[in-house]
Amino acid sequence: MASKSFQPEVPNLQADMRLAGDAELERLLGSALFQQVPFNLAVIDRDFHVLAANNNFEEYFGNWRNHCCYEVHKRSAHPCAHCQAKATFEDGRVRVSDETGVDRHGRTCHYVVHLAPLRGASGRIDYLIEMTTDLTETRSWQREFDVLFERVPCAAFVIDREFRVVRGNEKFRQTFGEPQGKCCFEVCKRRKVACRKCIATQTFADGGEHTSHEVGTHRDGSPAYYVVNSSPLSRGQEGVVHVIQMITDWSESCAGCTIFTRPWSAIRPRELLPLTPKGTLKFLMRQREPCWTGAPGNCPPPHAFARCCRSSSMVPK
Repeated sequence: MASKSFQPEVPNLQADMRLAGDAELERLLGSALFQQVPFNLAVIDRDFHVLAANNNFEEYFGNWRNHCCYEVHKRSAHPCAHCQAKATFEDGRVRVSDETGVDRHGRTCHYVVHLAPLRGASGRIDYLIEMTTDLTETRSWQREFDVLFERVPCAAFVIDREFRVVRGNEKFRQTFGEPQGKCCFEVCKRRKVACRKCIATQTFADGGEHTSHEVGTHRDGSPAYYVVNSSPLSRGQEGVVHVIQMITDWSESCAGCTIFTRPWSAIRPRELLPLTPKGTLKFLMRQREPCWTGAPGNCPPPHAFARCCRSSSMVPK
């Protein structure tokens, strides 16, 4: 199978490299560093034979001697359909990819692989060094996070610095529709430009958490009244890279609201009693100036709500 002679039992890495038939390979790789790196390391040739590997690699994938990389990683008899190693041999570029294979115990494993060329004195790429890191446990955490993100009982979504919705959970999609690469202000408010007072902008700037009362549009076109919380999710060299926002939609509660056209101080106590059929005021909105008058049980239009509603108070029975 292999194009070069291998012994079934090899005492150490230097012996492995000598058996590979190339003294330059021994020069390129120091055995001490090769063994001490905290991830799986292997060297393959142009025929995809595994010529050398450290102990971490063998403990993870099992016996590699006299085998090709696809036999060791995938338990396959044929090279991978989209072989990243072949592409790196051709253009000399470093490549990183997520892979799924089989570990030494026959279990499915997930790992990230880095492929880097090893050039000889002539500049020709005869070998690649392959570095793999296990992601199996990380994938398990990712699945748990996905379940939590999708099932949390509020609309949640992630945006980048361009305000583009990177991901929205099921509740978000049910409330505002499919984001499909749109910006948050397009999805939540049907706007063409970013909001003038945007708490996501504040989070991107200072890395803090911010809260705001907003008015938007449901996927069916009805007005949406909600509270949104903004928090940093991931950071890069330029600061916050992604922001996660969580929405509490209280549009249904707003169905029992009464919007007054007079300042709070001018409202008399006896006016509070007949506002709802049961004599209970769910939410009492305070405003700065007259803007809209509505009958009990009706909601104000979005533009009026955004202009006049500043706070809410619960009034007990």
